[in-house]
Amino acid sequence: MTLPADFASLLGDGNWAASIKLLDTAVKAAQEHGSDKTSLVSLYLNRGYCNQRLQLYRKAQKDYDEVLALDEKNVLAKYRKGQVLVALKKVGEAQALWESIVRNAGPATEAQLLLDVKAALRDPSRVATNVALGLASPPTLSILQPSTPSATPSATPSASRQPSAVPIKANGSSPPAAPPPAPTTSSTRPPATPSSSSSKPAAEADVEEVDCAAQQACSSGRGASAGGAGPKPISPAALNNSLAIQIAVTQINSGQVKEAEELLNKVLASHPKELGALVARGTARALRRDLKGAVEDFS
Repeated sequence: MTLPADFASLLGDGNWAASIKLLDTAVKAAQEHGSDKTSLVSLYLNRGYCNQRLQLYRKAQKDYDEVLALDEKNVLAKYRKGQVLVALKKVGEAQALWESIVRNAGPATEAQLLLDVKAALRDPSRVATNVALGLASPPTLSILQPSTPSATPSATPSASRQPSAVPIKANGSSPPAAPPPAPTTSSTRPPATPSSSSSKPAAEADVEEVDCAAQQACSSGRGASAGGAGPKPISPAALNNSLAIQIAVTQINSGQVKEAEELLNKVLASHPKELGALVARGTARALRRDLKGAVEDFS
């Protein structure tokens, strides 16, 4: 069983909603034609991963459960299901699942995957911060900001001509700001001290931009390029719709299904073909037992 040739392109572009539709078709065809167990396992793993990237954790968990029903020893399904359980605040269940992987590990267990499992056991919170990306630990992105020589003296002439990179976690949190350098006695003017009240909004604005770019502009994990170019510009309409979809998904996962559906209805009123909104609203309708409406959104 093979997927259409553009499946790799959809994944590369981060178009998870369209990828899920292709996988839905492939799973249905595999079930109807009695495909071998290995093909179904791969399809369920891929669909679970795409659902994870969209933060549709309950649907992702269902896919991984399908894998384990076919292959109860599948290590990758257990590991990813643990990630989903952490996102659903079921850390104890996730740890028990990961511990079973370590207990049953042998020379044939994939080494890197086993290391990821052990890292997750040491610090499940790191998995929680990046579960939507399907990784064991959150990557660090760099946002380039112009340096301000008047506020912070440069150590070398070249440092004042280059932008400074501020590490931002994938979940949108920024590390504590470094303390300003102590003033030198030889300076003829008072050193400028960065104001915490002025720097904080700027940092928060950058964090908001990274979060949206990573979730809605499909540029997560790319970071700044070697030449210093920042992320591609996003139109205000696309940014607002994508942020609304992300909020709705969060509401669905927290049980606020009605509120999420109302928000998604507003998005689809102006953009009726927005795949992310259709998938999320279909999920909300399914949870409300509105199966007819869910089928319309998924089809």
